[in-house]
Amino acid sequence: MARTRMAALVTTSALVLSAVVSLSAGAATGAVWQRQVPREVASVAVDPSGRIYVTGTMNGPRWDGDLMVRRLGPRGGIVWTRTWNLGSKWHSTGTDVAADPAGNIYVIGRASRVGYEGNDWFIRSYSPAGVLRWHREVPGWPEQQLSGMDAIAVNANMLVVAGNDFGCCGDMYNHGWVRAYDLSGGFLWATDLQIPGISIDANDAASAIAIGPSGESYVGGYTEIKVAPPETFVDQDAIVQKLGPDGVPLWTWIGSDPGVRDHDGVTGISARGDHLVATALMNQRYGRDAQPGNVWVAQLSFGGSLMWTRTAPGDPAGVSVAPSMASYVVGTSKDRGDRGQDVFLRKYSAGGALVWRRLLEQGRFTVGTHVATSGAAVFVSANELDERDGIPLSGWIWKLAA
Repeated sequence: MARTRMAALVTTSALVLSAVVSLSAGAATGAVWQRQVPREVASVAVDPSGRIYVTGTMNGPRWDGDLMVRRLGPRGGIVWTRTWNLGSKWHSTGTDVAADPAGNIYVIGRASRVGYEGNDWFIRSYSPAGVLRWHREVPGWPEQQLSGMDAIAVNANMLVVAGNDFGCCGDMYNHGWVRAYDLSGGFLWATDLQIPGISIDANDAASAIAIGPSGESYVGGYTEIKVAPPETFVDQDAIVQKLGPDGVPLWTWIGSDPGVRDHDGVTGISARGDHLVATALMNQRYGRDAQPGNVWVAQLSFGGSLMWTRTAPGDPAGVSVAPSMASYVVGTSKDRGDRGQDVFLRKYSAGGALVWRRLLEQGRFTVGTHVATSGAAVFVSANELDERDGIPLSGWIWKLAA
């Protein structure tokens, strides 16, 4: 059973955002190579030896498919591909992938079936040669539970995953959580995402996870803040919460924008060396005052203080801190030329200065999903979408010079 803990410290920061970075700023490096990965790519990772891994969905018709895990060589060639499905008529998909220092990989995802009010979530570990090491699975359908794992982080001792139970079957709220395992798949601990001062029944989500230098974890997502009566509308604010090596919350940072009713949520977080960097979608509004929101990037101290923040147009998907301490943010932005969507990749220096910006596209509608970094390269995953209904047609991986 998941443990519920209250954080010891809460930091609330007013979101005083810097000026939006001009899309014409900086000069970008070119792509080293680009490779197609059928049918949908959710994430990309690179291990310490430079081996490249991707996960997502392949095979099946448009609404069905198998988990896909693929290793690519230095030039983008296929080394091996592994697929898996929970069973006949199920849709199984990978949502994130990460590698430990020995090169073993860990894939998380979810499985669903048409007509069932629930999802399974799973973790699978493979060796660098593609041999299945172990598999863990939690069925959601017996309790009609909609649940799924969204993000994973790994170090030399453990892996942590961020996931959510989704509103279903009389429970209208999302509930975020974090679980930890050793590298052999043994369960270590679990913590429900709970924000001090916010009801445990409030709508919240855990959508990003990172492991710090001392074995602590940082989970990103959002929580709902109720607007003062008599208003019933709630405001969703971005959060970052630090968990100790045993899963006990130590502090919570809340991105506050008082008086603004919008959706703010962390979509990616990365820790390396003395750098902790998060990216979030901020100021997204619905209804008659709808607006798409913008990219927010920030470095936080390991004590929960903001070091610097940057904003830009677009919808962020993830962030990766490179060995150089530069930060790479990937996401999706509008293409004013063909009225479609392009993938953006932005590089920020260790101090937060924009170094360059790159736009990538494959077809009219291309959306960025993840970014990973090694010493000399950056890897971006994205999906080309059907113009009619937004269904992924094909996944793509780019390698760029760092």
